[in-house]
This record gives sequence, C-alpha cells and structure tokens, in this order.
Amino acid sequence: MPTHATAAGGAFAVDDSEIGKPGECKVESWASFAGNHDVIAATSPACVVKFGIPVEIGGQLQRSRSDSEWGTSGRAIA
Repeated sequence: MPTHATAAGGAFAVDDSEIGKPGECKVESWASFAGNHDVIAATSPACVVKFGIPVEIGGQLQRSRSDSEWGTSGRAIA
C-alpha cells in the first residue's frame, strides 16, 4: 500500500461530495478564454432540499463561442 498520495497539481481542487444542510444553496461558476476569441462560461446553482433525506438539486447553464458561433445549453442535476 502506498504511504502517501500525489497529485498532478492541476487547476481543479478536489470536491468532498458532502451534501449540505437542507436550505443551503450555492453557485459555482467558471470561464475559459482562448487567444482565438473562443469562450466557454458555465454557472451551476444548487440547493439542498429534504425528501426524507437531504438531496442536492441544481442545474448547469453554459454559454460558449466557437468560430464566431454562439451556443447556449443547460441541464438539471440531482
């Protein structure tokens, strides 16, 4: 068994996957820009509700531009 863990040192932090308390809400957002003017931006709002047990319900909205063409997408996450 390894005695320690190593990571690549990338830009993303580890999410502990912990569900918050009912009534707690959060918004996570990020954006990426390229030298050729392409863009990707996303936001993910979520709230914890109690359906017998706490469940996090949210969604993701994304806006992007590639080769001067804009696009928008969204999805629900439970």
